[in-house]
Amino acid sequence: MKKKAMCICMTLLLVLTPVLPVALADEAQVSYMEQNPASKIYDSVWTTKDANWRAEVYGEDDGIRVLVVHRLGDNKEDVWELAGFYDGQTNTISCMPTGLHYRHDTVAVNDPWEMFYEDGSAVFALNKDGMMTWQDEKEDAGKGLEFIRIGNFYGTKWVKDDIYFEFYDWYDGEYDIRMYKYDEKAETADNAILRGAYDAETGSVTAVGCFDDGESFSVTFTYNDKNDLVWTQDGVSTVCEYDTETNG
Repeated sequence: MKKKAMCICMTLLLVLTPVLPVALADEAQVSYMEQNPASKIYDSVWTTKDANWRAEVYGEDDGIRVLVVHRLGDNKEDVWELAGFYDGQTNTISCMPTGLHYRHDTVAVNDPWEMFYEDGSAVFALNKDGMMTWQDEKEDAGKGLEFIRIGNFYGTKWVKDDIYFEFYDWYDGEYDIRMYKYDEKAETADNAILRGAYDAETGSVTAVGCFDDGESFSVTFTYNDKNDLVWTQDGVSTVCEYDTETNG
């Protein structure tokens, strides 16, 4: 769901435009977070310790988008989609009163969404421990929740040589990374599950696992300054390709 297209209506864009910095017309468009670098402290996927709640925060041209997801079981999720801007005076994200809250099935393609409301607002802040909090101004859904930063890896899919892999999930304080090798018939020839924690200081994930036919190995994943994923193993670094065929 990472970088999922937000369903915020065009009215929101009209509301946000006057209060956000505007890139010069004769220069390339600069993202909102590039214009407001202090806001990058929020640029991450965040999760509660029990992994039942997840928040994805990222910048777009016109502001900041926040997607909050609550796992309900039976393939059901409650989702909040919000848009806002960074308040430098309070170091918070203030979201406009056009937020969506709905429930959907993560498996059933034709399952209709159950919409609860389309006028939600919220404020996201960082507490003294560096955890993100969510003040839901519509129904107080974020009461008592604290989100820890886990970087921008969650849900992404990549290719390295003949290995296809995905940062599949996060639980028990670690990423669950699924890797696959395919034969000439496009059938799975080998697979591996790696587990690794996120290091907030270095922005990296170091994971350990093994393929069915091999020994255990360790890989460190980082992003370079071009936002490419870098695979480092035994001192050798390789830039991975974004899996455009399977990423949403």
